[in-house]
Amino acid sequence: RAGKSIEGAGGAVLISSGASDALSSGEVIVRSEMGGALGTSGEVRVETGATGFSSSGGITLGSGTSSDGAGGDMQIIVGAGSKGAGAVVVKAGEAQEASGVGGGVYVTAGAGSNRVGGRGGDMVLAGGEGEGESAGDGGGVKMWGGNSMGGQGGGVTLRSGRSHSLGSGAVALETADAGSSGVSGGISLTTGTSSRGPTGRVVLTTGTSSIGAGGSVEVAVGTGDLGSGGEMSLTSGETTSLGAS
Repeated sequence: RAGKSIEGAGGAVLISSGASDALSSGEVIVRSEMGGALGTSGEVRVETGATGFSSSGGITLGSGTSSDGAGGDMQIIVGAGSKGAGAVVVKAGEAQEASGVGGGVYVTAGAGSNRVGGRGGDMVLAGGEGEGESAGDGGGVKMWGGNSMGGQGGGVTLRSGRSHSLGSGAVALETADAGSSGVSGGISLTTGTSSRGPTGRVVLTTGTSSIGAGGSVEVAVGTGDLGSGGEMSLTSGETTSLGAS
C-alpha cells in the first residue's frame, strides 16, 4: 500500500515484470485462487477511489506498441460453466444533475494510419453459436436506443463510412440462407404505434447527384421452383374517423 499525503498527491503503486535485453519480458498475473467445494472463487477488482471535488480517476487497460510487428491483443473472456456462462457487461456512468449527460460507450476499430495504403480494422458484432446438432438456437444481436420518461427516446442510426475520393460504403440488411428443412428469415421495417398522434413514417429514398444520375429504388420478389411465385402487396392505411377517407 502506498503512502498517504495530507496536502500533496498520494504515493503510486507500480507492479512490473522483469525486462529482458534479448527475449520476452516477464508476465504479470493477478488472479484469485480456486474456491472450495461449498464456495466460489474470489473476485478480482480494479477500481479507482471516489472524490468529492473533481472527477474520479480513470482506468486504462492497454497493450504495448510494436515498432516491427503487431500490437498486442486485448481479450475479455468469461469462463465457461456447465449450467450457464457469465455475461460481459460494459456500462457507462450516470449523470445525476438535471443538465448532466450520461457517459457514452465508444467501441472503435483501429485506424490504418499509413498514408499510402492503410486499411481500417473491421468491427464484428455476432451472437453466440448454438452448437447443438438437433436443437439450440443461435444468439441474436439487438440494438436499441435508450428509453425516456419525459423526452424523446434515443434513436438508432446505421450509416456507412464516407470517402474523400471514392464511393461511400454500402449498408446491407440481409438474412442468412435457410437450412435443409427451414425457411430463410424475414426482414421487417415497422414503426411503433401511437396513442396521441400520427405514427412514424417509413421512407425509402436514394441520394441526389450533382453530376450523375440519382440512384434507383428496386423492389423485387424472389423466384422459386415450387408452387406460385411470391406476392407483392401495397396497402394504404385505414381510418376509423367519421367523415375521413
